[in-house]
Amino acid sequence: MFIDFFSIHQLWDIRKGTIRSVLPGHEQDIYSLDFSKDGRLIASGSGDRSARIWDVESGKVIHILKIEDTPPQREGGITSIVFSPDGRYVAAGSLDRIVRVWDVKTGQLVEYFEGHRDSVYSVAFSPDGKRTTER
Repeated sequence: MFIDFFSIHQLWDIRKGTIRSVLPGHEQDIYSLDFSKDGRLIASGSGDRSARIWDVESGKVIHILKIEDTPPQREGGITSIVFSPDGRYVAAGSLDRIVRVWDVKTGQLVEYFEGHRDSVYSVAFSPDGKRTTER
């Protein structure tokens, strides 16, 4: 599968060359996408200061994760998003220099990390899922 990046996601079936589903909702461009390891979920991060978790099969949004709903509340779009290896968490880096980690099942903010001198453009979990790195 392949996803088109702009504010309306298009989930493509590569073998058939057709659009499988359309996942609308972000109000600005999408900067980052990630599939969960089992392929059932997609996470998207956007300049609209939100992340979304989508169900691949139904095409429905499961959670909308907004920066303004999480402390600290600063301006800045989400530039990078990634699922943890076990699929329990999603981490997002943003222009506001903060990395936020949400619980995938509940959509609740679990933790946030401050201290970067500039925007966070890349986020990754270690293979065992116990650490996250950002750049």
